[in-house]
Amino acid sequence: LFDSTRAEDAPDTAMVSLAAHHAREGRRLDPMSGEAWITEGVVLERAGDRRGAAAALRRGVELEPLCLRHHIRRAFGSWGEDRIAAATMALRLSPRLPDAHLLMATVFVARDNAAEAERQLDAGLAAMPDPEEPSGLQVGLYWLKGLLRQLRGPTDDAIAWLDRELDLEPHGHVYARECCASALYAKGAMLADRGDTAAAREAYAAALSRAPRHAMARARLVILDGHADRLAAADLPDREARLHIDEAMARAAILVHVGRTDAAVELCHRALAASPPGNAGWLLPIDPL
Repeated sequence: LFDSTRAEDAPDTAMVSLAAHHAREGRRLDPMSGEAWITEGVVLERAGDRRGAAAALRRGVELEPLCLRHHIRRAFGSWGEDRIAAATMALRLSPRLPDAHLLMATVFVARDNAAEAERQLDAGLAAMPDPEEPSGLQVGLYWLKGLLRQLRGPTDDAIAWLDRELDLEPHGHVYARECCASALYAKGAMLADRGDTAAAREAYAAALSRAPRHAMARARLVILDGHADRLAAADLPDREARLHIDEAMARAAILVHVGRTDAAVELCHRALAASPPGNAGWLLPIDPL
């Protein structure tokens, strides 16, 4: 319930607190249940306790090392080496898992290793189920493939991948709206770069209808509206050094547009340094702006 609303103006954070209560109670009732530990780990990650989450996720797979879903959920709730290790173990237990390949690809994107990220994605795409099958649809692979394709063009191919992601929205995956918002933002950026401003605006509007707080879509609209110079020149309050990485990336995009690339780099550097360990800013190497 929380995850389905996390891109909205008012995410249902009460559900995280409720989930945390039940996860703790489940672990208390059965301290040897891997399911209880894994569940608590996922909830702790959503609550921002990454250290507690890592410990709980690790304990869950130690207790039940042959449970496939435990390794997938550990990969989902962790980052870096832990995510790669968990996804690799999941693939050993079940070789055709699109979500395991997607989760590994995100780490390689963050490491600026687009070739390995795309290799993982291609393996995941080859294992994608029919959207009509009840076995579980995975969103995000077509979107990320589109972003990786736009690095080497042509954009028509990249946009075609993004459109395939958008086609999955009616199937109702819990992350469908959030993922499609990001796909629409990326599509808008590519259309704007081709000079199709009207279509780009439509894509950004559609993105913001799904995720009103999408910082990068808002930044590109500022650029299209001709307000980049004014906003780039405006002083930010003292909290600038503590900007969330998404906000920092959005302001950095505006700074790059007006030719202040050094300032943009410094802003992203400070935001990353201030972020807790985790996946914050993983899209920086391939974001269209």
